[in-house]
Amino acid sequence: MAKYQISDLSQVLSYNEKTFKYDLANLDWEVDYHIKQIIKKSSNQGVLAIATISEIVNEVYPFVDKQNTEVIQNLINRTRRIKTLVFQAIKNRRGAEFYFEELDEKDKFIIKIAKSIVHDLNKFLYKYEIKQVFSNLILINNDVNNLFVGNIDFLATNGKEWFLGSFKNSRSGFNQKYSAELYLQKQLIESNTNYKINKMFIFNPLEQRVVLEANMLSNYELFKISQTEIKKS
Repeated sequence: MAKYQISDLSQVLSYNEKTFKYDLANLDWEVDYHIKQIIKKSSNQGVLAIATISEIVNEVYPFVDKQNTEVIQNLINRTRRIKTLVFQAIKNRRGAEFYFEELDEKDKFIIKIAKSIVHDLNKFLYKYEIKQVFSNLILINNDVNNLFVGNIDFLATNGKEWFLGSFKNSRSGFNQKYSAELYLQKQLIESNTNYKINKMFIFNPLEQRVVLEANMLSNYELFKISQTEIKKS
């Protein structure tokens, strides 16, 4: 099987769910020299002072962020617990399938959603003959004129094509916003590697279509995103 490398920063940066920023965790970890210099120059009191994908898309789609703080924090907590189970299942790949375990999670709803995502991922593996996967990555856009940082839930290849995936658990219908997130995640991958993303998918068991290919963004949306990136970089 071909070996692929991704400059994952999850051992260097950690996402703070209260501040919605990335904290500096361990700069001693082996990191690309150029990226390490970006982190050093962009850090302020242990916090990475560059734009996040969430900040960019919330400015382009401001209506998405109009919920009270308690609702947002509850959703963040639920999402983290669901993704913990999904990421563990991905680590526990056995042959051609991801192996789901409940771990110490007690909430039946969270278990149900996570298990459903893993089920759909296993079908995805089979359909696209996936050979290698990456999950739970943190990357910085490798462009000093357009700096931003973000998480990537799922990246996979069959040796010919590359696929990007995002895990959601909301009936909000914000698929255009989710597509914009994937568009920015695509930039993260392609600026740090020679890999070109062919298809992007939203995995959301609460939607009518549980696996949805990301929407094409309009020229206006692409313009707004690029302007927001420039303003915040």
